[in-house]
Amino acid sequence: MNFRSSFTFRALFLLGPLLFFPFGSASPLHLPLDQCFLQAPLGSLSFQCLPLDSPSSLLPPGFICYDETKLNITIFKAGGTISANGTQNSTLYQSGVLNLEIVANSANVCNIANIRIISVYEDDSINLHLPLMLEIARKIEIEVNNPYTHALVVAGGTDAQDELIAVVHQTVHTLKAIVFTGAILAATATDADGPKNLSDAVRLGLALDARHRGLLVMFNGHILIASLTFKANANHFDAFQAHPGGHIGQMINNKPIFTIPAAQPFKNKIFNITTIPINISVPHVRIAYAHAGMNNSGILNGVDVLVGAAFGTGYWPESDTVLKEAGDLGIPIVISSRVRLSYVEKHPPCGYGIGAGLYNPQQAAVLVSLCLIVGLGHNCMEEVLKHGISY
Repeated sequence: MNFRSSFTFRALFLLGPLLFFPFGSASPLHLPLDQCFLQAPLGSLSFQCLPLDSPSSLLPPGFICYDETKLNITIFKAGGTISANGTQNSTLYQSGVLNLEIVANSANVCNIANIRIISVYEDDSINLHLPLMLEIARKIEIEVNNPYTHALVVAGGTDAQDELIAVVHQTVHTLKAIVFTGAILAATATDADGPKNLSDAVRLGLALDARHRGLLVMFNGHILIASLTFKANANHFDAFQAHPGGHIGQMINNKPIFTIPAAQPFKNKIFNITTIPINISVPHVRIAYAHAGMNNSGILNGVDVLVGAAFGTGYWPESDTVLKEAGDLGIPIVISSRVRLSYVEKHPPCGYGIGAGLYNPQQAAVLVSLCLIVGLGHNCMEEVLKHGISY
């Protein structure tokens, strides 16, 4: 191929999408809706997808409202405070007991999109465990592959949200927007924050530029990369923070405003939720926390993996011998940090195990459990805990 033809080929390859989908074009594209939504160009504000192929008679059940001029959002009710029943603004409430449709109606989300609500979990997130997280991930995988679903919102508990996000991030692979949200106050509280978070999450899911970004968290007006996000405050509406680079936008005048272009967060596609067995034996992963005067002797009985919540960037007191004991027994060791905004290198300074990168101890625990469930060991743990190319 000569230079001229090579240049022409490259130009068509790079600019071809713009020739068919020019920025600012208002011409509708007649494709199955989810394909149209995914192929619409990033940055286009007036691009249209006509829902001519999805008359209401063909829609799956569960829609609480439908208008053929709107796009379709599925909301997974996943328990937690956003659907909790409590008194006034108390933090004493019963999680997951309210019909999420009540919250959805309060949020007026039917004015924004066609809304389908599916209950996948109806308890406090503190009662989640790995088999339940995998079950939710399977349902997410099925739903995002539904051609009538343009985006998915997971409205659930916030206490164990970072662990659920870690599982979904590593097992579900899609270009569609998946937005996690929740609430600090119960749905029945006077100043309940759930309805606003839910309506913001629906608006975010509808945004063309929310695609190609992996999992997102929408909370208190902030748009965050889910895999870099953690709960930092259990008492105030501004509950979530992110590692550097994880805060990518905010809601302004009911519109998601992104501060960086769309890009998928780094991950190794080791797992696929469709190939993980349904009936699993959950490994025994023990988390040992570093603290002054600690003594972790005797905690290794039956342990499959030891996760150390270390000081700083991976330091462990010499007086505590649990890491050496685990190493002598051949138990895999993963070193995370008890400090939220910390990064632990692949080879931690304590001299033992694999560094967990940016993952906190509880996220590291569920991810290494996945490695054991699928029959992979040390190499899998090393790969899944990566957070960048230079790891």
